[in-house]
Order: sequence, then structure tokens, then C-alpha cells
Amino acid sequence: MDWIHDVKLTSSLTPAEEYPLMTYRKEVFVEQVRLIDCFARHLVHHRTIKANLASDRPPSWFWSDTCDAHLLQASIYWCMVFGSHGANETHLRHLVVEQADELQRSFRERLLAVLRITESEWRSYRDEVLAFRNKYAAHRALGPKPPVPTFDRALETAFCYDEWVREVIYPDLLDGPPLRKLVNEWRRSVGSEVLAALDGSTLR
Repeated sequence: MDWIHDVKLTSSLTPAEEYPLMTYRKEVFVEQVRLIDCFARHLVHHRTIKANLASDRPPSWFWSDTCDAHLLQASIYWCMVFGSHGANETHLRHLVVEQADELQRSFRERLLAVLRITESEWRSYRDEVLAFRNKYAAHRALGPKPPVPTFDRALETAFCYDEWVREVIYPDLLDGPPLRKLVNEWRRSVGSEVLAALDGSTLR
């Protein structure tokens, strides 16, 4: 599979001021970037398909299942970085070894400012996404299905990470455009692909 980000690193000469002594784990960073790209891409696919499954089209199990599968996969990828850290080697806090608490606090402060929410609201939202992942997407709990989260904050969290981590890894530089720009490009290209596929299918 070709990744949108090839995660190619280059170096700059000037050290970072905010994280001058922080040595990050490149193998974790590379995987985090890939997972966040995958999350955003699957979310774009889900939303684009859902938006184009208009009520005037005949029902289709294929398109319905495809739409749902993208959302389930998006939730799984997001939780690999922002969910419970536990044994998950790709969690945000594992980006460094000795300053994990400081690193996580730095990201959380940036994120709360971006989302304009309190830490309590963030924890509640994260727990909602985790519950959806744990009880429905990756596993299946008996009883009522957990509510489907609104993924707007999850996507903004991914954008925030993309901007923040470029500062953390400095003087290394991540080649490629910002995730926010990539998502806008995916929305345009995927929209055209989905419409062409729907128009060419038996739904017409």
C-alpha cells in the first residue's frame, strides 16, 4: 500500500526552542503519521460516500457496508494514537522515552486551546470514541450499541497533531504538505471517484 505521507525526514540547522532536549523515537513517529493519515483518509471516504448516497438512489448493501466500514476503520486508527496508551506502542506518549508526561501535557494544552474545550470535556469525548471502538468497531459488546461519535473533534485532533509534531521533531523536517491540505485534496478527488462509481453502478 502506498502511503500519502512517505514520512521522509530531512534536517534543519537550528534546534527547536520549545523541545531543545527532547529525543523522539523515529520508529514510533513514522507509524503515528501513517496511522493518522489512514484515519483521516477513511473518514473522508466515509463522509463522501454517505453524502452521495442520496435518498433517490435505490438501497445498496455494498455501498452501505462500504460506508460503514470506513467509519469503523477510522475509529480504530484514531484510537491507536489517541486512545488508551497501555500496551499500544503507537500511542502519543510513546513518541519519547524519558519525557512522556511532559510531551503529552504539551500536546493536550495545544489541543484544548484548538478545540476550545476543557480537559474534562476532552476526556469525555475521547472516552466516547474509545467506547465506540472497544464495544462496536474492534470488538462487539452485547446490549445496546454505543452512540456513534461525531468525528469533527477527532479530525481536528489529527490536524493539531500534524502541526504540533512538526515542532517536536525539529530540527528534523517532515516532507510533504500539512494534513489539513491533504484532507481538502482528498475531499475533492474522492468526491469525483465516488460519484463516478455510483453513476456507473447498478444504482442508476
